[in-house]
Amino acid sequence: MKKIMIYVMLLLLSATAFSQQSNPSKPLTRADYLQKSKNQKTAGWILLGSGAVLSVTGLVIYRNSIEDSNNPFEFLKGKGAGASAIGFLAMAGSIPLFIASGKNRRKAEASVSFKMENATLIGKCAVSNNRYPAVGILVRL
Repeated sequence: MKKIMIYVMLLLLSATAFSQQSNPSKPLTRADYLQKSKNQKTAGWILLGSGAVLSVTGLVIYRNSIEDSNNPFEFLKGKGAGASAIGFLAMAGSIPLFIASGKNRRKAEASVSFKMENATLIGKCAVSNNRYPAVGILVRL
């Protein structure tokens, strides 16, 4: 009985391992890559700008709470340092978004084109022009 169960399990495993995909994903087009690049660049600029504002604000709060010993907002000293650290992390987080945006833009610039090419064939007594389909691939480095 153990052998039968093992054979059934192996048969089920092999059936799922070599099956065809039920819903294959369509490849991304040039417009998809350009839209993805634009969204990533926008998110990168938002992170960079908000991180810069937050870090400068945190540093100002921290500096003001240190200078004035009679400051009623003394409790903000730790919060200013924390806000500044979060701002620097947000600015650092924008770097991978800018890099990914550039990669997606380069993928969009790589284009594939189909066109009909002409070929001159010389036969026994005649010269003929035949047309054949050709694929052109342009990859910018």
